[in-house]
Amino acid sequence: MFQKLAPYVAKPTEAGKNFAQADVFNWELRRCPGGNTGPVPFYRGTDKPTAWNCWVGAHFGAYGNPLSGPFYYGPNTPPLKASRIKKPVDAMTFMDTITHYVYAPADPNYGFTLDLNGDGKADTMPTYPDTPFNSGRPTVHNNGDNVTLLDGHVEWVSFKKLWEVNGAKKVVHSFWYLED
Repeated sequence: MFQKLAPYVAKPTEAGKNFAQADVFNWELRRCPGGNTGPVPFYRGTDKPTAWNCWVGAHFGAYGNPLSGPFYYGPNTPPLKASRIKKPVDAMTFMDTITHYVYAPADPNYGFTLDLNGDGKADTMPTYPDTPFNSGRPTVHNNGDNVTLLDGHVEWVSFKKLWEVNGAKKVVHSFWYLED
């Protein structure tokens, strides 16, 4: 994904390199100034990462059925046609993340069942039980997050609103749902 973005932000694409090896992956444009080189808050792993811990990353779905994010694993899922999204003003594209993506909790594969921050509410999927908030950083900006919507505008959303779940542990904020 970031290799495809490179020409639009005055960076060259780099043939033969995967996205994490390309210069654009670690470029300042993606680095959120709210992050730091310390450990990720609420991270429970035994390794203690010391790399920069907050980057603009993709809202990432699983395999496109149901549609749960604008970015997916390839090559089995074709690129999302923007015309499929009826309310781009209400469809999340990017948000602050630990590295480069947040697993979309609207996808059944990525729903919240764990409580890593200890507030009594589910906030993390069980697939990576040591990594908080599905690899997102929804508390980095004064207990909220800067979210980029498909129409190009950015909104600050409080953590409590963006990560709110109902009784069935489904996220309720409309930004997670692209076809609502």
